[in-house]
Amino acid sequence: MKKQQGFSSIIVILMVVAVGLIAFTGYRVYTMMDEQNTNKSSGSTDTSGQVIESAEDLKQAEDSLNESDIESMDTSELDAIEAELL
Repeated sequence: MKKQQGFSSIIVILMVVAVGLIAFTGYRVYTMMDEQNTNKSSGSTDTSGQVIESAEDLKQAEDSLNESDIESMDTSELDAIEAELL
């Protein structure tokens, strides 16, 4: 009988390499997608506002919001967007 141990070890090595390549490709795709999602979420954040560092800053922000008159705001842009969605 002929010994075929050499071929079976080559097949095992090729299978390990194939699984490794698939795993590496999956990892790279996952990290790229994660980076894109992080960039999208951080891009929409408005960082130009004032930073609240104390209770007084928070009180000033609250007073400013309470002074805003929501009823008199121009909502024509929102109405147009709503009409497009419906």
